[in-house]
This record gives sequence, C-alpha cells and structure tokens, in this order.
Amino acid sequence: MSTVNVTFYAIVSQRFSSSGYQVGKAGVRTTKSKPECGATEVPVQISLALPESLFKRPALRARIVVPEGQTQFEITPDVQEGIEQLVQEHMGITMRVTAGDGQP
Repeated sequence: MSTVNVTFYAIVSQRFSSSGYQVGKAGVRTTKSKPECGATEVPVQISLALPESLFKRPALRARIVVPEGQTQFEITPDVQEGIEQLVQEHMGITMRVTAGDGQP
C-alpha cells in the first residue's frame, strides 16, 4: 500500500501573566521547515503517513445491456436491494437504487 508522507511543524503559542497564569487562548500555526520561535512559542514536529487511497475518489462504472428485442424490463425491489447490498459489501459505500415507472 502506497503512503503519502509529510513532515511539518506546529508552533503552539501561549502567553502567561507575570504570576504564571495563562492569558488568552493558545494559538497554533504550521510551517514546513523548522521555525524560529519566540519566547511564548513551542515547536512540535509532526510526521504523517497517510494511505494514498484517502486522496482518491472511487470511479463508479455500470454497464447495462438490454437484449435486442427487449422493450420493457422490471427492476424489482429484490433486485434493487441486491444491487445496494453488493455495492455496500464490495465498495464500502451506501448506494440507493431506484427504478422509474417506465413512462417516457
């Protein structure tokens, strides 16, 4: 399995009063290279290894073949449910299948 690897720095900043109490909320910024930090900042190096699949959307394809001479066919509720179940089991996604009323 291929991975996307990235390393970066989160710089967390927090101010304190002269008596040692936090002043305001902590802040965070990020940078790709090692930062120069001020007295109220702490750098945290973060390395991520993410599966390449997170960045790819599935390409859904369907092929429907209607036999020659077949002018009408019916997609029953059982067939609809079967298609939905197969897609869920094999692709891990939920798909809703509906059939029109056959009217033009």
